[in-house]
Amino acid sequence: MNKILVWTKEHRRIKWILLIILLSFSVAPIIAGENSEVNDNKTLYEMAKQAHLESDNDLALKYLNQAIETTDAENYKTVADIYILRSTIYGKLTLFENAMEDAIYALNICEKHQITDTKAKALLSIANIHYLMYNDDKAEEFILKAKTLAEKNGYNNEIMQAYGKLGELYKATGRTKEALPLLMKSLEMGKNLSDTLHIITYLRVLGDYYITLNRRISPNTEPIVEEYQIKAKKYLDEAMSLALKKNVPAYINQINMCFIRWSRVDENFTKALEYAQKVIENCATNDYSLLIQVYDHLVTIYAVLEDPENSVESHRIFYNMMLKQNDEKLHRALQEMEVKYDVQQKELEILHHQLEIKRHKTLRYFYVGGLLVAAVLITLLFLVVRLSRKRNRELSEINATKDKFFSIISHDLKNPTIAQRDAISMLIDFKNEWDEERLSKFYNELLKSADSQVELLYNLLNWTHVHTGRMLYQPVEFNLITALQYDLSLIKSMASRKEILIETHIPETAMVMGDDRMILTVVRNLLNNAVKFTEKGGIVTLNITPCTDRVRSIPTYTISISDTGIGIAPEQMKNLFSIDKRCSQTGTTGEQGSGLGLIVCKELLEKHGSQLYIDTEERKGSRFWFEI
Repeated sequence: MNKILVWTKEHRRIKWILLIILLSFSVAPIIAGENSEVNDNKTLYEMAKQAHLESDNDLALKYLNQAIETTDAENYKTVADIYILRSTIYGKLTLFENAMEDAIYALNICEKHQITDTKAKALLSIANIHYLMYNDDKAEEFILKAKTLAEKNGYNNEIMQAYGKLGELYKATGRTKEALPLLMKSLEMGKNLSDTLHIITYLRVLGDYYITLNRRISPNTEPIVEEYQIKAKKYLDEAMSLALKKNVPAYINQINMCFIRWSRVDENFTKALEYAQKVIENCATNDYSLLIQVYDHLVTIYAVLEDPENSVESHRIFYNMMLKQNDEKLHRALQEMEVKYDVQQKELEILHHQLEIKRHKTLRYFYVGGLLVAAVLITLLFLVVRLSRKRNRELSEINATKDKFFSIISHDLKNPTIAQRDAISMLIDFKNEWDEERLSKFYNELLKSADSQVELLYNLLNWTHVHTGRMLYQPVEFNLITALQYDLSLIKSMASRKEILIETHIPETAMVMGDDRMILTVVRNLLNNAVKFTEKGGIVTLNITPCTDRVRSIPTYTISISDTGIGIAPEQMKNLFSIDKRCSQTGTTGEQGSGLGLIVCKELLEKHGSQLYIDTEERKGSRFWFEI
């Protein structure tokens, strides 16, 4: 009997133990599943951040899209962080519409659920997109909103970011005196918070700040140039040391890009070549934006190092990268247009269906009401047709402009590039047969052709930026004489190869109000054209004189570029500013042109309320002038 009782107690114990084990096994997967979901989403977000640091933006977007699909919609802070990171990546890919949608979506989540720290990050993300689109006033507005919110709540990380972004904005817009203390404050806060990536970023930005100062000051102030060069290198060296320890490829590439600029200002083109090769070795093959910048530098670096073969090859790669980037953007844009078109069509179909139902119901009960509804429907249909026709006309005009644009690309870029490839092939075939004089002459012709192609690419980019609204008019007061020094030195070098004299009649200073990038683009294009269409031994003259018939707080100046070149024929003058009419001329030594340069000049001056004037006589020269 006792033995039976003992076994019974043991059985009960065993039964309870088994029950607990079974319960633990049944509950464990549920708990593990919940934790794994949270961990998976957190892991995907961290993996996306790491891929972004390694410049693999496609992989980063893949992880973020997976995280969006699997994250619980009520986990608001995580969702907002994911959209903010995706907005940052879209911004770097210049998909600004997508970037803005994600940033605004994140901001709406934060406002709805009162997540103030992430709201400050979302405001900074919106500011960054405006900064990339050259909407500087909007960028400043959102940075200041983020700064105010962060300071009110004591969010040191967001305060640090706001100081840095504001400093970068002021640096980019020429407000250098205001920029420096903000950048220094942001760097100091990064060190206090031990944020290594932030420290690396703003050490690099400070190095770039002093390089930018060197390019804006007069070349005659050598002690200042040397001082700024020393400061720039100190910051860049410190940034590189930290980036190598942290092993962040994206940051290392950005610092090396600054070193290329530093070396060019220092006129150490051999060192600039070494830094450019480092960027190419570490850069992702699909990071077209960075590769385009590197090969743009290499075209000039190899030319200065008297290596025309590599200069031509760099130009060929630069051109191919431009095409690949444009193809990728065009592909993405076409996909977005197709989606939007399908949505609009469905909305029109739904609207039409709803109107039909309403009409039938009204006819069933009220005949007069039915007539009124019918009249409304006819009016609506008329408006829809009218709007549809208007839309079709707009699309036709867009397609016509696109066709003109691609015809320029196919004719003026494709054919000369193929010709350059064939010429290089000839060089390879006959390199042992041709003498040095003939080879040198051939190299000079190739370099001249490459210069023309680069000039055309810049004009195409400027034209597209104006027509897509990405080149915004941002007027500031600036010294035109100081700003022109760098471009004048390059143009004088180009003119010397044709034995053309550049004469300048300019004052010591000329303070003007306007967009400095646009004005410099106009003057550079006009001087390039003057040299291109002037024969050997000719003269190109730049005159800058104040206008005496106007009374303003900032004087108005007349900028005039005249030459003793071949002039413009009357039949060409008629179509000089029409993109659909080919009116390009070949330069006096065979330089190619597309006629786009003057169109860009005219449109940029119109944004300033100014106008381009022309005096020309065939075989006797031309004079172009405008007021600013």
